[in-house]
Amino acid sequence: MISLVGVHLDSPTMDEPVHLVRGLSYWWIRDTRLGYAHPPLADALLALPAALLGDRVDLTSFPAWADADTGKLAEQYFTAHWAAARAELVIARHVNVLFSFLLGLYVFRFARRRAGDHAALFALGLHCLHPTLLAHGRLVTTDLPIALATTIAVGEAAEHFERPRLRTAITTTLAVAAAFCIKYSAAFLVPLLVSLGLFFAWRGGAEGDAPTRRARLGRFAAHAFAVTLAAVLAVNAAYGFQRTGWTVARILAEPEPQSYISKRANHRLLEERSPLARLPRWLPVPLPYTYVFGLSMVSVQGRDGHATYFLGQRADGGWAGYFPVMLAIKNPLAVLVLLGVGLARSIRRRAAPDRVAGTLLAACGLYLAISMGSKINIGVRHVLPVVPFFVLGAGTVAAQLWQEGTRRTRTLLALLGAGTFASAIAWYRHPVGYFNALTLGPVFGPKVSVVGEDWGQDMADVAAALKARNLGPVYYHRYGWMMARELEANGIEYERLRCGERPGPGVAVVHAVTRARSPGCHPELFAKAPLLVVNGRLFVYALDAPDRPAAPAPRPRLRFVPPPPPSSASPDDED
Repeated sequence: MISLVGVHLDSPTMDEPVHLVRGLSYWWIRDTRLGYAHPPLADALLALPAALLGDRVDLTSFPAWADADTGKLAEQYFTAHWAAARAELVIARHVNVLFSFLLGLYVFRFARRRAGDHAALFALGLHCLHPTLLAHGRLVTTDLPIALATTIAVGEAAEHFERPRLRTAITTTLAVAAAFCIKYSAAFLVPLLVSLGLFFAWRGGAEGDAPTRRARLGRFAAHAFAVTLAAVLAVNAAYGFQRTGWTVARILAEPEPQSYISKRANHRLLEERSPLARLPRWLPVPLPYTYVFGLSMVSVQGRDGHATYFLGQRADGGWAGYFPVMLAIKNPLAVLVLLGVGLARSIRRRAAPDRVAGTLLAACGLYLAISMGSKINIGVRHVLPVVPFFVLGAGTVAAQLWQEGTRRTRTLLALLGAGTFASAIAWYRHPVGYFNALTLGPVFGPKVSVVGEDWGQDMADVAAALKARNLGPVYYHRYGWMMARELEANGIEYERLRCGERPGPGVAVVHAVTRARSPGCHPELFAKAPLLVVNGRLFVYALDAPDRPAAPAPRPRLRFVPPPPPSSASPDDED
């Protein structure tokens, strides 16, 4: 219910139009050339109802289509068809709510099979009230879909390692293939499942396992081959088998899409920044060109970094501690406390995790380790796939405490549950900006991170605040074209405010991201108290009339003064 309310109230965030246009082009044009930032499966599924219900638009008629410039294409489409595109975005958000429901259903089912009804109910409750999952489960992005796919893939693989069966072999294969069609970060599944599969096959001891090591390794090799084949076929199918099977020479000769990352390499990213250039030119690649280019582009972006802000510091790179800190302040306290209790109990009892728990822990550890090495630190959403495992672990510990039946433990659970419910209600409008009590919520949270929280979801609210107080004229320091369009659509006319400008009189609207990453833009504004702060992320400053330079004093007129007549006492006559 909370997600369904937010679907209609949140303004479009920065990335949503791009995902929507990719999905619409998949169905309307049957062309997958835009699917290089992410593989197309999630975007296509998110946009499917909108593509069926909306009026078809020829996206190839826009100038940005020829260069596959997805960001420009999204801007051109939304500018030309604002009302229809805005409605299509809302429809697509409902699909992600469905994905969030499916993730909760799998969390419930998995916890019930592993730890019983109480664990399932506690895990489901934490999932439904988790502000970070609520936030990204109602936006048109790939973050929740990849969390769903990787959770199923790891969960089914864990059960297969414990008890090899045909059902878990099939479900693991399908989930892994789907993950590779949603986001490039699914690549972490390769070292995870290969290393664990080899280890458990070598060790043996699983229920119903083959009696000999050779037979177990052979079975693992066959399963690994089947998963690889399924993933390759699924990726090709997701791209409609377009531009696939090319040789390395043809891939390198193809004009690259107009990505800003490719522009930095003068559109020679594959030749200069990709290992593809070191392969034999005759070698065929069994993957679509768009997938190969996108994988290389994302890898380069991960190495180069992205402009960001963290703990008062600005950088174009990243910090190794970014994601651990973000997980600590973006998970409800109930999840953190329960995980801490479970860890302390395991250490005290010296209890080694079983195969299932060990697989889940290894998945979290590997994904987090890879993320910590990335220089893209622009939001907790990039480690969203580990959050369902946190919820599963916390729900299992909560069930253990409940079954102990002591008054103390049940009181603790009641307090944690009440706090989790209160945080979900308090942040139901804009949970993207959620911070837990470790930062006192909005008090210190924005001092830790603002880039992933100030994402455009507040534009309707700032427009309502400006109109309610009759503030204007409005000068807006833009942070993305989508925010500017949403401000205009909500009835606010504005003049664009650029760095260093001092207009007035009126009010200036500035994003928290601008204040954090570019404090030198408007130092005089930022030095004074804002007139209004909207949701902790939009700052409205009063603008005085600019000082007019004083008029220069008039130059005196020159006039001729005749010399005095000579006298008898002239200085020249003195001794």
